[in-house]
Amino acid sequence: MICCSLIPSSLDELLLEFSRVQRYADLIEVRLDFLPLVTEQILSIILARKPCPIIMTCRPKNEGGRFFGNAEERISIIALCMALGSDYVDIEYSAGIETIRKLLSLREKSKVIASHHDFNGMPSDLSEIYSRLKNLGADVIKIACTAQSLADNLSMLRLIETAKSENIALIGLCMGEKGAISRILGPAFGGYCTFGSSAKGKETAPGQIPVEYLKRVYRSHSLKKEGLKIYGLAGNPVSSSKGYLLHNLLFKEYGMNAVYLNFPTENFNEFIGQFRNFIDGLSITMPYKEEALRYCDTLSPEAEKIRAVNTLVRNGDKLAGHNTDFLGAKQALLEKTRLAGKKVLLLGAGGVARAIAYAVLSEKANLTITNRTFSKASTLAAELSCSAVQMKEINWRTYDILINATSVGMRPREVPVPMSKIRNMIVFDAIYNPLITELLHQAEKNSCTIISGMRMFLYQAAAQFFLWTGKKPDSELMEDIILQYVVNE
Repeated sequence: MICCSLIPSSLDELLLEFSRVQRYADLIEVRLDFLPLVTEQILSIILARKPCPIIMTCRPKNEGGRFFGNAEERISIIALCMALGSDYVDIEYSAGIETIRKLLSLREKSKVIASHHDFNGMPSDLSEIYSRLKNLGADVIKIACTAQSLADNLSMLRLIETAKSENIALIGLCMGEKGAISRILGPAFGGYCTFGSSAKGKETAPGQIPVEYLKRVYRSHSLKKEGLKIYGLAGNPVSSSKGYLLHNLLFKEYGMNAVYLNFPTENFNEFIGQFRNFIDGLSITMPYKEEALRYCDTLSPEAEKIRAVNTLVRNGDKLAGHNTDFLGAKQALLEKTRLAGKKVLLLGAGGVARAIAYAVLSEKANLTITNRTFSKASTLAAELSCSAVQMKEINWRTYDILINATSVGMRPREVPVPMSKIRNMIVFDAIYNPLITELLHQAEKNSCTIISGMRMFLYQAAAQFFLWTGKKPDSELMEDIILQYVVNE
């Protein structure tokens, strides 16, 4: 189940939120501590107008809430919710065992959720916390901790599986940016439900995902642990990537029990060690495309020549490394121009640049590489038997095609080159978010033919999807998804 947690500033706002989220939520949690006034009449209206089962919660300040009254007042509000027939009420373990037992004795129609929250980290005694909550005899127990590492999600998912084997209804999740995995996969592993926000900017806890995304994109409510295929993007950063939208919506269209997650990691070696047997395949992004080579048991011919990997496929305990960036770049360029004999200037010398260079050279173009750190450009050029040039020595008029394979342009109004020099040429930017970078925007004004990185993204993603699933995705379907969801997200 998916629960939408609401933080209304008024009764009218709450009722409006009810109508907006009901298509995505199986449960709704109302944070009463955000309402300026809580009376029996207001509670009765809320319960009469609820679109689905409801959880009434009133969090004190020390539990991340906004209720500033005393404990007796707060507990009386929760008891009143039970008397009025709320489907669930939530009471924190920190309220005290006697308080929880008192509420348990009052339950008739209401179920009681006993919860534990840790906003500072992941406790070392997670199993002990679970045991204490389990022994209370509540209908549902909830443990929410703050992930300090991606591996904390694995600990929480294992706890969820333990609870399921013991027939205990557990809501287990990790908060924070690194806790999204548990929020998305919790129900598939046996969790009672997961929590999401009504929209971006309306989170009631750090790291909450909008319920629309949990249902429409990730399908958290319908994923099954048995046979579940887990894919994702490993890199740092990954927040600007839209791959999760494209791949998850493709899985949905093809009716696959599969999910694509973001894995923000600062240590690729540690990540692979912890998640190697958890994932079925990976996209690799900056800065790990070259480092990923050493974790591969086998390499495709292209990955071996490029010496960079953007796709991993797990077969049993073996990892196969591939590079689909070169294919995406080549197809994106060939849509607009032939490459044979063209003079191409490539900006960048990282993993993406290596793949694009390979693509350009495979089509018999004359390639020159430049980079802010010239030694990197000259090293790559020597490996590929092409030319390198320092930025300050570039004669822009001699090139037919300019390709940006750096990260410059992800932020607004950034350009990697002096735009007054860029005229009447083909300009390709490997960045796809934003769809039209400042480089492309200004190049088009200067009578250039432009190629968005979204074309490369589409073609390389199609190749990844095929490597992982054996299915060749319909190109028109992919374009529809990109235009309808990815571009407008």
